[in-house]
Amino acid sequence: MKKGWLAPLMALALCCASCAPQMETFQGEAISGSTADWIDAPAPILNMPNQQEPDTAANEEEPEEKPGFPEVLTWTTEPVLDSAQMPDDHNGLELPVQGATGYASIQLPMWRSVEDSAAARSAVEEWQRAQAEAQRLREEEEARRLEAARLEAEARQAEEERQRQATAAVGVTSSGQAPVLGPISTEPYASGDDMPAEDGAAVDNAGVEGTTPEDKGSGTEPVAVEPQDPAAPEPAVTEPETAQPEVVEKGPTLTDGAMAILPAGTPFTILQEAGDWWKVRCEVDYTDTDGQKKHGEAIGWVEHHWCMINLPDVIPSILYDATNGYASKFVSCGKPLEGITGQALYVGKTPNARLGEEEFMAPVLYSMAFRLCAAQRSALSQGNCIVLYEGYRPLDVQLKVSGVLRVMIRDDAEVRAGVTSAPWNISWFIATSASNHQHGYAVDMSLARVGSVRECLSGTYRYIRVETSKLYDMPTAMHELSRAAATFTTPVSSNSETAWRSAVLAPTMNEPAIGMQRYCTDAGLTPLASEWWHFNDLTTRAGVLSNLGNGDFFITRCRSIAP
Repeated sequence: MKKGWLAPLMALALCCASCAPQMETFQGEAISGSTADWIDAPAPILNMPNQQEPDTAANEEEPEEKPGFPEVLTWTTEPVLDSAQMPDDHNGLELPVQGATGYASIQLPMWRSVEDSAAARSAVEEWQRAQAEAQRLREEEEARRLEAARLEAEARQAEEERQRQATAAVGVTSSGQAPVLGPISTEPYASGDDMPAEDGAAVDNAGVEGTTPEDKGSGTEPVAVEPQDPAAPEPAVTEPETAQPEVVEKGPTLTDGAMAILPAGTPFTILQEAGDWWKVRCEVDYTDTDGQKKHGEAIGWVEHHWCMINLPDVIPSILYDATNGYASKFVSCGKPLEGITGQALYVGKTPNARLGEEEFMAPVLYSMAFRLCAAQRSALSQGNCIVLYEGYRPLDVQLKVSGVLRVMIRDDAEVRAGVTSAPWNISWFIATSASNHQHGYAVDMSLARVGSVRECLSGTYRYIRVETSKLYDMPTAMHELSRAAATFTTPVSSNSETAWRSAVLAPTMNEPAIGMQRYCTDAGLTPLASEWWHFNDLTTRAGVLSNLGNGDFFITRCRSIAP
């Protein structure tokens, strides 16, 4: 009996011994990536925590097979990168702003020095104070004139009343009774025949023409009436003087003394940051120090409050996929927009010397970049990554998309129901005039699970790029222009930083979409009620509300260099 069991036991022991190296390799991978069920990449994850060296003998016998992403990616916040792998922090961005590409969002003055701008601003403020003082003096003078006129009118009325009372007193009879006067005719007297008799006396027409009996006996000379010559010219009528228009004094402007005026959309290289200012280099028409007009490369200062920055230059860890720059994803109810879907709507990708590779251009207003960087850092800390599809969008593209969608709404009942059914309308899905994308404080994004990253250098500065990743399934495809993409069940004011907090999420909002929203709202961005992928920066909006850009330009150039 014992001998009968011996052979099987020896065979089992030999089998286990032959399997031992393969099991060790598997255990090593399981420890090295608690995310072994999602990695789908030829490149290894850099410095993964607890990563063990693979067994060399096992590799020689059989190539190591890396686990891949599951077909259906489940939402998870399990970390992938350790603290040493996370992006560096340079004043709230992953790379310094020096060397990045910026763009003027509006017509913008460029100055030889910040002091020149301060002098222009001071001159404008002084002129405004002088104008305000002059206006105050004019108003005081007008008030004095009106008061003098009022007093003069009161004095005149008082004098007229005094004269009326004096006349009444003289006309009183000795009996103390004033004479009774009959009605006074207002008709002109053509001759003495028409004149009324006083106190009932008859008029004696036999006397001197134009006299009464009293005139004859009183010795008063009659008033001679000069006969009018019908041929004599009428006296000239003096025309009232026409009021001359008030000459408005032209005061100084905030651009007086600027070396150049940058048209909206002008690209430039950022050389230095100092407070609210960037020192930049760009190609522009400018005035040199001798007052000569020139065209070429010029260096000066601009106020970055009104500038956009190219996001890949300062947040390179984000995955950029500007589909409108090569094959637009715009659809409505899953139906393509004629001449839009699948088309390149503008220049999307260009060589980026700062990053050493071709990269999409993704401009937003500078202050928004810090909030996007904070959102990306939160995502990376949980093994996820923002995928950014669009920041700035030219107005021409906006109007083309909205125009095609209007035609579809008119001609297609399904699209009409999907876009215009209450409580929604077309403007919730594509604005029909300048939108937040043109103003520079809106982005469209999705979310991916990180597989692996690689470390890179720009100059002497380290940064990371996501090497492999997989997109989460979201409520709809990107840029689905219909109520299917709604974030909330009803519209919420897009200009309120807090109204969305009490809104009810649409039933289609899944965990990845909600997680992405949390990354963004924790960083100070605000979701759009009608599009799960759209986020606004209302704090940035408040800072430029007095002079919004309208997006009437295309961006085609990247001028980035290493920091």
